[in-house]
Amino acid sequence: MPVVRARKRPVTVRALLWTGREEDLPAVRAFLGDDFVASEERDGGRVLRIRTMERGSAPDEIPPGWMLIEGVRGEHYACEPEIFAETYELLGADGD
Repeated sequence: MPVVRARKRPVTVRALLWTGREEDLPAVRAFLGDDFVASEERDGGRVLRIRTMERGSAPDEIPPGWMLIEGVRGEHYACEPEIFAETYELLGADGD
């Protein structure tokens, strides 16, 4: 079986920076909907727990500074800031 090369199709996703600040939780909850599980204070700051397709019912723990992404099918996942910057181009705020 041959190895093939492929390129991602250009798609637009919605994204939100998880700041780790408690006052930003209402916006995070609205963005994630039912995929929001909890927010917990830890030694390194407030972590976010979300449901993702990859983990199913076992929530992922997201540290401050990571990007929360809504994919093309409405699924949510998190991305390290460095990888987000290499992969995505910012287009402006939602509704612009």
